[in-house]
Amino acid sequence: MGMVSVVVSARSLIVDDFTAGAGVVQRTPANDRENPATLVQTGLDPAAVLGGTRTTVIGYSGADDQRVTIDPDAGTFVLDKLEPTTDRSWGYVNVSYGSSDSPLGVDLTADGNDRFIFDATSPFVPGWIGVTSGGASRSASFRFSDGFGEIDGPEPVLFSDFPGIDWTDVSVIEIDIIRSSGVTIRSLTTAGPTLPGDFDHSGQVDQGDLDLLLTNWGAAVDPTAWPEGWRADLPRGTVDQDELDRVLQGWGGVTAPDFRGVSVPEPGVAGLVVLASAWLRHRGR
Repeated sequence: MGMVSVVVSARSLIVDDFTAGAGVVQRTPANDRENPATLVQTGLDPAAVLGGTRTTVIGYSGADDQRVTIDPDAGTFVLDKLEPTTDRSWGYVNVSYGSSDSPLGVDLTADGNDRFIFDATSPFVPGWIGVTSGGASRSASFRFSDGFGEIDGPEPVLFSDFPGIDWTDVSVIEIDIIRSSGVTIRSLTTAGPTLPGDFDHSGQVDQGDLDLLLTNWGAAVDPTAWPEGWRADLPRGTVDQDELDRVLQGWGGVTAPDFRGVSVPEPGVAGLVVLASAWLRHRGR
């Protein structure tokens, strides 16, 4: 089988993948506006936490039983209630990287990156990603959940959605979650343009993308309501031959943090036969 060199157009930067800095912070009745429940973690691996410092604050207006648990073994940041009950118990949480006193001073567009990838899961999570650039001269935020809808990441958030930000000099990055509980965050990273055919935005064109294509074959796609699991390279009208062509042409291609310039197997004749057979079987249903 032949080998083809894949040159990746963008290299992801990890803002936080929660694999460093175990910790727990809990809001109690003693916490108020002047004394919120706060966890400041310094000296963390900068390869896992941008800038090496993570600050987590549970807002004073949230319920008394809110708790955040950071588990590096699982790679998760979890907002939940100390004592689960049947009634809703709201939490207001801010996670920040950099500050006005210690700005990140990072160029997020390096290597061609043009978006965040926010990987989180919650049935009910309104919130924002906030960015400040040029010290404190410019700030903007983007609401990653419109209203009180579900989020089930990873979700792309384009830099172009933040007006006025100088992405070559980012000072502070924040994740804000409001009026919510039962939230799991797995990572916030940057990424470049999506590979054609990488429908699930996994960083490579593979079986997951073919499965999405076959599951939705023939469906007319509403640009405002993407098919479940379809996170990038939206179908152009109806899921059909165009999408299959993009999968076949991109099969085996990668665009992920640790794959710059690597060689990956071409699909070859056998691989193309398998793909075509799967497509034909699906057409015959």
